[in-house]
Amino acid sequence: MARWMIYLVIGALLVAAFIWLGRLQKVQTQAQAPAGALPRPEGAHEDAGGDESFWRLIGLIDRKALLADTDGASTAVEPLVEALAALSRGKIENFEDVLTAKLYALDGRNFAQAAGPNGDSDDAFLYARCFVVARGRAFFETVLENPANMPSETGQWCEPLLLAAENAWERKTGETWIYVPELSSESGSNTAQW
Repeated sequence: MARWMIYLVIGALLVAAFIWLGRLQKVQTQAQAPAGALPRPEGAHEDAGGDESFWRLIGLIDRKALLADTDGASTAVEPLVEALAALSRGKIENFEDVLTAKLYALDGRNFAQAAGPNGDSDDAFLYARCFVVARGRAFFETVLENPANMPSETGQWCEPLLLAAENAWERKTGETWIYVPELSSESGSNTAQW
């Protein structure tokens, strides 16, 4: 075999080894995270704060409108959209990352079973998980600790929360939202809990 082919094969093996080591280090780092810690998506923006900033923004949701009925969810989320539109692009993206991580944490068989009819379809289950987050930190943590606290009445949804960052982005920039978080909020995406 020609010498250049040997160098090419060795180079390819070294590249593959570095990629494998990088993935191994990422898995080990995630495994060392404290129990119950939510995954922090790669590329999440440090300048946007973390949970504290996220929950302060969620606190802007009009709880009375949210709890009134499903149609009130759009009205309930509007103060959040306004506040997000006043933030930097990076902070809007960070909000989306953290929201997705919260919804991902609630994505599992135990939560779906406790959600009654809301757990019977992927969309209804996603909107019910949005409702949990929209209710605020205390309610979210209560449900996260005990899935039996998951809302089980049909219509306890907050679908507009899914569009809050997108609407804020478009309001702020006039551009189409194309950001895609690393995690998915879609029902069934957290395979470890199914």
